[in-house]
Amino acid sequence: MSTKTIAKIIKALETQTGEWRLDDHHEISYRVRGRNKEASLIGSLVAAEPEALVLAVTIRESEKRSVTGLVKLAGRWSLDEKNRIVFYVKRDFGQSDKLTFRGAWEVNRNHEVVYTYSTRRISKDVGINRQGVRRCTHELVFKGHWEIANRRRLTYSLGASVAATEGGEATVSAFRFLGSFESARILSDDEEIRYQVSMECKLEKGAARRVERSIILSGKWKIARDFAISFELKNPDGHKSQITVSADVTTAGMKDPMNILPDEISLKLTGRTGKTLGLELVLSKDFFKGNVRTFIRFVRSMEESRIETGLAIA
Repeated sequence: MSTKTIAKIIKALETQTGEWRLDDHHEISYRVRGRNKEASLIGSLVAAEPEALVLAVTIRESEKRSVTGLVKLAGRWSLDEKNRIVFYVKRDFGQSDKLTFRGAWEVNRNHEVVYTYSTRRISKDVGINRQGVRRCTHELVFKGHWEIANRRRLTYSLGASVAATEGGEATVSAFRFLGSFESARILSDDEEIRYQVSMECKLEKGAARRVERSIILSGKWKIARDFAISFELKNPDGHKSQITVSADVTTAGMKDPMNILPDEISLKLTGRTGKTLGLELVLSKDFFKGNVRTFIRFVRSMEESRIETGLAIA
């Protein structure tokens, strides 16, 4: 049986009265409602894509022959109110099945969200007429970019930018973390942006419990020739990414004419609609390397442009 045939079986299941499920061993199955039978289909996790979950599915053709192929379940990634990763499998007539990943996630050194889970593998070669169970650890890596699209909310978008998408809150695959920034006042001398999150996860044994997570984005604040401010992320894999900031500059209290470089200048970060994000970026005079002219040109540029594009990591 070819992979194409497996895909056809998946398509046929979408029209049946059933549902997709994710069990504690991270096996995904499709079961027809109202029947106390074995699952119609069972698959294992392979990879996560912006709008799909990739599975390895095995179908038995006969008692002696089975085939395995890769299939993609179309859908949308999100977080629930407990900051757990969920995937909504797209069904016909606008319906969807919710798969909740109850394990723990973390942000790695490359600023990617990584979900770690374990599976069990049954070995039939343990003793006489006995079976052994072996645990295997896997990772599901989510590729994306960081944004601050709403007030004090950190977002990891897997596809299109949430801030640039109409109705993005409900249509775009993204992890919108429920938490808080370590400080609403970010200093340009800092080489980290920290965000605190509490999530619920279930270990292999025992009940679910709350776990605290610190999302740490490491990098350095920079100013470009066109006076765009950015936070360049430090990624060990060499991939370059940065935070680009647009905001309102606070010039109150500055001398006029501005011929003296102040100790600091404050920027109020705003969203696309002009609403404040509840964050303030404070640039020290060292940020301008003591150059008064650069500082003056920067302030004038900010006051003239007033481009409110929010804050995003590309």
